[in-house]
Amino acid sequence: MINDVNSNVLQGPLTVLASNNDGDGGNSGGDEKLLNIMNELQTLEIIQREDPFILSSERYTNRVMTLYSTILFNWYYTSSFSKLPSEDTSTNGSGASAARSMPGTTAKKWTSSELTYLRTFVQHSGHEFRSYNLNGQWIGNRMSGYSYSHLFDTTSEDISTLKRSRIGTTINFKEMWIAAKNVLDDYKIDLDADIVKHLNKNQGHGSLYSFHGLGWDTDEKDHSNHPKLKIFIMYHNYNALDQKYTNMLEPGISLFCLEHGLLSFVHEINHDTHGASITTTTQSETRIILYPKDVSDARDAGLDVPAYTGTTALMFTSGERGLIPLYDLERNRLCAWYSQFPKNAASVVDQWSHIGGNLETVSYVSDTKFALYFPSISS
Repeated sequence: MINDVNSNVLQGPLTVLASNNDGDGGNSGGDEKLLNIMNELQTLEIIQREDPFILSSERYTNRVMTLYSTILFNWYYTSSFSKLPSEDTSTNGSGASAARSMPGTTAKKWTSSELTYLRTFVQHSGHEFRSYNLNGQWIGNRMSGYSYSHLFDTTSEDISTLKRSRIGTTINFKEMWIAAKNVLDDYKIDLDADIVKHLNKNQGHGSLYSFHGLGWDTDEKDHSNHPKLKIFIMYHNYNALDQKYTNMLEPGISLFCLEHGLLSFVHEINHDTHGASITTTTQSETRIILYPKDVSDARDAGLDVPAYTGTTALMFTSGERGLIPLYDLERNRLCAWYSQFPKNAASVVDQWSHIGGNLETVSYVSDTKFALYFPSISS
């Protein structure tokens, strides 16, 4: 990732506070002292060479995961995905000869509360990762805590400049909810009062709802489009949901699905004419995501599930888009999907494969649009 975008990836938009190494999260008062990411990488490399077993220590794996999460975030937001690779750098899906990203910049201006939220995420990313993987087995909830995605249109060969990230948690609910509330306050967002009350009472994780994360959609070229902020809430009891959410579904679908799923609240962010301050936010859409118990259940529900699908998700929206299916790839089956992708999507897969980020999920947004989600965190 550093080779792809050079020093840009070490300088932001996300930085790490030096105090994160001591475990206090870097949220103490006073002047911020930033960690020199390159020095930290070189230090860890030297330590690992001297003691190959040092990474069995949780303290050091936490430091590694903090750096990985930080640099991955920066790589995504400073990389350019807007150019197709030349013919001599194309690949067969392995990523072995993938074209490297050209250095880019991010048009998104991150607020102080957003950076604190992101730093909270990277500080706990070691703990987060260990909750997913134990001796190669999936532990806990199968919904990943974070993802980066790209949107494509089959009628165009262009690579979308829309950047979409979801940064959240499936285990560090208290810390992430505390940080997220400051972001919502800054953007003047009022969530469902019953959900907020439940989260506050239960420190981000209760019997009905858990805080799952924030997401951002930004268009790097079209500044006339309003950026979007998404709030993800995990529900744990479908039957306890307010009817305003369940009414978004097609009849009978919930019978094939798990009791837990996601609510997503999408807000458009409106800035003043100079883009310097936030003035208003408008909730543009509400989404509910259900998870069929098994791929066979999705087929029984009438969904056309492609071959080599590991798990599925069904997203319904308050708008006019209806059902949007999401398909998680079977492990080691990327080649079967890759062969069906147009050139622009394949080139993005190559760029992710080049840094070790496997494709996780494919969703069909409309008859002509589809999205790819990275990385596959449990591979």
